[in-house]
Amino acid sequence: MTNPAQRILIAMLLATLTACGSSKPANTGTGGSGGSGGTTATGGTAGTGGTTATAGSTGSDGSVGSDVGGSDVGVGSDRSAGSDSSVGSDSSSDVATTTKAIAAATGGALTITGGAVNIPAGALAADTMIAVRESSPGTDTPNKDQIVGLIYNFGPNGTKFKSPVELTLPLTSAVPTGKSAIVAFLDTATNVWVPLASNVSGATGAQRVTALTSHFTPFAVLLLSTGGACPATAACGGSLVGAWELTTFCKAGPQETATVDCKDGSFEFATAVWDLTGTMTIAADNTFTTARTVHADRFVTEPPACIALANTVFTPKIATCDGLVPGLNKEFSLMTTICTGTVAAGCTCFAPTAVPQTQTGTIVPSGTTYIATLTGGQPGGPNSYCVKGNVLTVTSPTGDVFTAIKK
Repeated sequence: MTNPAQRILIAMLLATLTACGSSKPANTGTGGSGGSGGTTATGGTAGTGGTTATAGSTGSDGSVGSDVGGSDVGVGSDRSAGSDSSVGSDSSSDVATTTKAIAAATGGALTITGGAVNIPAGALAADTMIAVRESSPGTDTPNKDQIVGLIYNFGPNGTKFKSPVELTLPLTSAVPTGKSAIVAFLDTATNVWVPLASNVSGATGAQRVTALTSHFTPFAVLLLSTGGACPATAACGGSLVGAWELTTFCKAGPQETATVDCKDGSFEFATAVWDLTGTMTIAADNTFTTARTVHADRFVTEPPACIALANTVFTPKIATCDGLVPGLNKEFSLMTTICTGTVAAGCTCFAPTAVPQTQTGTIVPSGTTYIATLTGGQPGGPNSYCVKGNVLTVTSPTGDVFTAIKK
C-alpha cells in the first residue's frame, strides 16, 4: 500500500455468491466462479503497517456450474472420509504416534513433527483424546510420487468438528517450478486424495503448509501442478447406471486464498472453499437426475499478532473472537459467520452457505467418456470417467474431479 493509513483487503476473493442459484450448460469448461472487484475490509493499518481483522469480499458473480461432471463448483471439499483409517495399504511404516486430551470448552493444540493441529474452543462436541499416527507412504499409497514427507492419520478417525480446525504440516523439500504444495486429505471410501485450499509460509528450509479441516482422516502434503490439478484415476469407462452418492469434489483451478503479514512471522489467512454433496441417479435409458447442494464456506484465521495490530486502530477494541463477527458478516453479505477461539490464542471464523439444486438431463456414454446435457440446455464437453467396483471417478473437460459411491 502506498499510504500506511490505507485499509488492507484481506480477502478480495471471497465471493458473495449473489447468483449462486444460476446455472450454465453442462460441462462447458468455462472455468470457475469469480468476482470483479473487492470491498474494503473494516479497520486498517497503523503507522508500521498493521492489518485488519476482518475479511473483505469480491465477486459480483458467484454462479456455479450445474453439470453432472462437476464443472465450476469449488476449490476443494472437506467432509468425513469414511470409517476406514488405513492409508493405501498396510505397507506404510509408522514413524511416531502422539496423543493429547483436548477439552471441548477450551480447545488446544497437538504438536506433530514440524507442525500442529490447533482446535479452537467449542469445535469438539465433547472432551476428546486426540491422536495422530505419522507414517511413511506405503507401496500402494495412492499418488505416492506426489506426496512430500509423511502421512498424518488423525483420530479419532471420522471426527467431525463444529467449526474448522487449523492443520499445519511441514514442507520437507523444495517446491519445483510449476508445482504448488497443498494439504490434501485421503477419502478412504474412494482411496482418492482431495486437495484443500492451502497456504505456504515460513522461511526456506522451515516452511509449513496450512489448511482448515472440518474432520479427521489421513492428511499429507502433495505437490500438484500450479493451477490446482487434482489427483485422479485413469479413465476406464464402465456402467454409469445406478444411484450414486457424491463423496468428494476437487476444483482444478487457482485456489482462492489470501494472506496478510502480522509482522511477527504469523499470517492472517482467508480462503473460500466450495463443495458439492448430494446424489445422482442415472437410469438405463441414460436420463439422469441430481439432487445436490452447493456449499460455499468462507474461512478466516486471525493470529493474536494481527488482532493486536487491528486493535491499534479499532474502536471499540476486539476483546473476544465474537468481536470479529459483525465486520465479517458485513463483508460476506451474510449473517452466518461464527468465530471461535480467544484473542490471546487466535481466532478461527467461518461462514457457511448451502444452496440446494435439482437437475435433470441425459448422458451419452462412449468408451471411457460421456457427454451430459441438461434439460433445455446444450451438450457439454466430454467427461472422462472410471467405474471400479462401487466407486465412480469423473474428470470434467476443465480437469475438475468428483467421486461417488454407488448406493
